[in-house]
Amino acid sequence: MRETNEFALHGADAQEVRESKPRSLMGAAFRVGIHEPWPVKHLTGAFKQSFGYSPADFIDGGKRTLLNLAHPEDRVRFREELALAANTSEAVITTLRALHRDGSVRWIQLHIQQASSVDKEVEFLDGYVLDITHLKKAEADARRAWFALSQTPDEVYWCNSDGRLIYCNESASENLGYSRDDLLT
Repeated sequence: MRETNEFALHGADAQEVRESKPRSLMGAAFRVGIHEPWPVKHLTGAFKQSFGYSPADFIDGGKRTLLNLAHPEDRVRFREELALAANTSEAVITTLRALHRDGSVRWIQLHIQQASSVDKEVEFLDGYVLDITHLKKAEADARRAWFALSQTPDEVYWCNSDGRLIYCNESASENLGYSRDDLLT
């Protein structure tokens, strides 16, 4: 699952990308040791903004580990994902909850893969972590809206640009006397 990005920016374009920091892409790159407790060797990016901790809290014997960031209920799974990444050449992608320094819960997506040293020996796991809290919130909002639409006693119809019915709720089906399947075919 490893991918290389051959796209490169130069000059003014590169400077513009470096200076823009959209909040929707809050995240950080990291390098950890290949074996548990996966000591942090390097952190970069929006780590402090995303989690409230300085990279120095983690790097080379810092007080914290990446496992400490994981929500207590997700630590076992995170440990398993790190171990899996250490033992496969494929990238491991996982989503879990993390604890911000202020105590709030953040949703993160991690991409982890093996990294080789100069002599081609696998020594590290490299990866990046993205704060996807805003996406999880949007998903929850969409589920609530969908539930409200499907449960309302009012008739709800959705049509595509051709005027073809693509959705109706149960109330519409009952009031018209047709099954939803019949209405949508």
